[in-house]
Amino acid sequence: MISPRIAGVVHNNDLGGYLGNWKTDLQLMKELIPDKINWEPLQTPPTPFQSYSLNTHDLTVLLSFLETNLRILEQTPLNQFDNEAYSKSRVFLKTSLIVFPVILDDIAAIIEFFYKKNQPQTQLPPRFNDLLSKAKKDELPSDLTDLILNTSPWFPEIRDTRDDIIHHYDSVLLSFTQTKNNQNIVGHFHMGGRKPLAYEDTRTFLGDVFANYQKFIDELLRFLDIKFFDWYGFAPHRVPTILQGDAGIILWWAHKHGKYTCDDFYLQEDLANSET
Repeated sequence: MISPRIAGVVHNNDLGGYLGNWKTDLQLMKELIPDKINWEPLQTPPTPFQSYSLNTHDLTVLLSFLETNLRILEQTPLNQFDNEAYSKSRVFLKTSLIVFPVILDDIAAIIEFFYKKNQPQTQLPPRFNDLLSKAKKDELPSDLTDLILNTSPWFPEIRDTRDDIIHHYDSVLLSFTQTKNNQNIVGHFHMGGRKPLAYEDTRTFLGDVFANYQKFIDELLRFLDIKFFDWYGFAPHRVPTILQGDAGIILWWAHKHGKYTCDDFYLQEDLANSET
């Protein structure tokens, strides 16, 4: 059985790259037209930018280990059950479910950062759940409300899963079904909390999560393009971000198991280094 590894992902809609381009472009514009740019160039990335970068890196590492151990479980006959791969898969999945909502809070803090600098009269919360709550109450600017409500219907389940694990003594266990070709399919279910014993196909579940997440990022960057033109007179230049190997695993999972795609997205799998 061939199990392709990730060779690389190329995508224009990478939030980290976009923010880095904004910082560079701001400095360039300040040098070219200093009278029209009121901001001083930033010496270091703002704290929410740094947090987003670090937490995204951490999730990438977790998913890389999860992927490795899921492959072992999927390709090992059940009568040769690999307890170590099972334990690692469960821990990496559980930890990923905790870390991912933190990244969404980082994004809310990034949005708050720009509004605080450019529209201080618009006070925003630095937490994604609070941002969503305000959007539902129509307490945000209309364009931001539209962005949040149109791209976040999937978020409450992720929030509840995280809250169940942290606050309600929940955890996840893995289970298996087999195809007619004796291929193991790994799923997970919750031990307690909001929906005890509810079964989820692990790959489909995470694929849908990351596909919806990337669609949110796509729309967020389009939204920021418009806002930056209003605030600064320019939008950050877009160049393809190249994520090599497992650095692109979030997008790989979104595409492979969540059917995510767009015009500026290209994924290459490395069959040469596949396990058979």
